[in-house]
Amino acid sequence: MDNDELFSHLLEFGIGKDECKMYIGLITTGPTKASHISNFVNMDRVRGYKILENLKNIGFVSSTFSSPTTFSANDLKESLDNLMETKKFDLNRLEKIMNSIVEGYETRKVVDPPTKNLQFSIISGRQNIFSRIERMIKEETKEMHIVATYNDLSMMYYTSIPECIKKVQKKGIIIKIVTELEKGQNLEILDKMKIYNLRMVNLPSKGRIVCGSSETLISGHTAELTSSNSLNDSTFLTNSTEFVNNMKCFTEQLWKSGTNVFEKQKVLRS
Repeated sequence: MDNDELFSHLLEFGIGKDECKMYIGLITTGPTKASHISNFVNMDRVRGYKILENLKNIGFVSSTFSSPTTFSANDLKESLDNLMETKKFDLNRLEKIMNSIVEGYETRKVVDPPTKNLQFSIISGRQNIFSRIERMIKEETKEMHIVATYNDLSMMYYTSIPECIKKVQKKGIIIKIVTELEKGQNLEILDKMKIYNLRMVNLPSKGRIVCGSSETLISGHTAELTSSNSLNDSTFLTNSTEFVNNMKCFTEQLWKSGTNVFEKQKVLRS
């Protein structure tokens, strides 16, 4: 794995860009002074000290008590394991707080007859969007279409979405995925996802459509966004019955016009 790939994957863990740059720099140089590593990664020395302290606080960097102080990168796997444990602890703590809040609220709220509230909302940040897609998949009761570029599906591979799709398919829920595969691309990621209900078409845009039985999510151009942490990605979500039905017709037509993506790959290779 090269440094660019490592940088991109570290971002997935919520580590800041400067922190990623500094950590990779320390891996490259080995133990060194703050002034030297700051200069190596083209960062102001004062800023460099702050970033090194941030990395120490999350367990990615260690320092000596000698003078001058030297900094070194901790073992990558050990650092990521510790970070995951911290995130799990925080998640469990928040879950307990949430349950307490909900329990207190349920005892106070007035029960109204169930009605469908028409909703239109904008979701920003690719992680937030993927979380919403996962929720839509879990709540689906019949059939769902996912129309996305190959790059977008590649980003989904690093989330819980593939596993979520496999679980609902075992319950009889139909998930149809439509994508576009260009010459030179391969099916490695799609193979790893173990999801074979795929068809290939010439997509009308580089956007994203997730159309379920009761909700539709639509994003604009996504092809140039390379990080699942990207805040530049945004999407429109609605439960409007008329809008959802129209998008069902559109995505079903895309599906019918598509060809088996694995058969098409053989043609592209030839």
